[in-house]
Amino acid sequence: MDRLYEIIAISLLCLIGVSLSDSFVAPVIVFIISITLISLAGYFGKPVSYVIIVVLSLSCGIMPLFFCMVPMIMYVALWEKKWYLVTPSLLAFRMIDSFSTNSMVTEPDMTNLLQDMMKPLSGIQYLIGLMGAVISVILYIRISNVDIANAKLRELRDEISEKNEILKSQNKKLMEAQNDEINLATMKERNRIAREIHDNVGHMLTRSLLQTGALKIANKDESLREPIEELHSTLDHAMTSIRKSVHDLHDDSIDLKSLIYECTEPAKDRFNVDIEYKLDPHIPTAIRLCMAGIVKEAVSNAIRHSDGDVLSIGAYSEPSSYNLRIKDNGSKTDIKNTGIGLANMRERAREAGGTLKIVSDETGFGVDLFIPIVK
Repeated sequence: MDRLYEIIAISLLCLIGVSLSDSFVAPVIVFIISITLISLAGYFGKPVSYVIIVVLSLSCGIMPLFFCMVPMIMYVALWEKKWYLVTPSLLAFRMIDSFSTNSMVTEPDMTNLLQDMMKPLSGIQYLIGLMGAVISVILYIRISNVDIANAKLRELRDEISEKNEILKSQNKKLMEAQNDEINLATMKERNRIAREIHDNVGHMLTRSLLQTGALKIANKDESLREPIEELHSTLDHAMTSIRKSVHDLHDDSIDLKSLIYECTEPAKDRFNVDIEYKLDPHIPTAIRLCMAGIVKEAVSNAIRHSDGDVLSIGAYSEPSSYNLRIKDNGSKTDIKNTGIGLANMRERAREAGGTLKIVSDETGFGVDLFIPIVK
């Protein structure tokens, strides 16, 4: 937009120069021809623009009236980085008239149009042309500096945006790591509480049950029989409730993601292990145990039988299923499907309500677990 304003201002300056001619038609034609050619130069670009600049510059030496358009020619040449293409316009000075204004404008004479274009310019017209060329250089420097500043600003903005995206990504990873640490700490605390209850409260309740059982046998007083029975029943219910709570705490403390990473530790000496974990954190305990067992067995098989160097594990939650895939890039794909390890994996999948598929082709060996979500 800034360049458009500058071009309009330079065009008006050129128009003032040509209007000082003693003809009416010739200045209009020169102005229209020049603006048209300059517009074509902007439309076609390089190298057509170079040719147009040279043609207009040479026209200044042949038809001095074109020298009034030098500011516009210079401006275009500067943006094309070819300012020296304007030098042929200096030939117009060989036909300089004087530094006085021309006579009054006369009526147009079409027969003398070419002669009007070739008449020498007045000194003021030459002066306006030169001053306009200087102004064009000043405007070019101003606008180019603004463009450079804008380019640096855009670059800085892009750099800031890129760094913001990187920062967001790092913050997201940090939050995920913190959530994993919190989740792992929570699981460990639940496991500790479950052990404490099992080792302390559970043992005391068991001893109390044994003691009340002994009292029931040793008691001879009929009046105490019913209270002892109620005490034994209460302790038995408490023991059942404690056992259920301990089991629930222990099941909730199973962190499948951590188990998968632990299972792959022995394989990292031989394999480049790639793990992608996108499972729902609230999947049932039975499915978590099933997947952990299958991962452990599959990794163990890969270590014993595979000659590959890449082991990938993917665990995903879909709207209708839980999916697990373990695959290596080994060339030993003719593994028998009757092995104990594969049979154990199939049995685990069946008990969890899923199916296990063996994938063996030229890309390697793997197992796919599919467990539908029952709602």
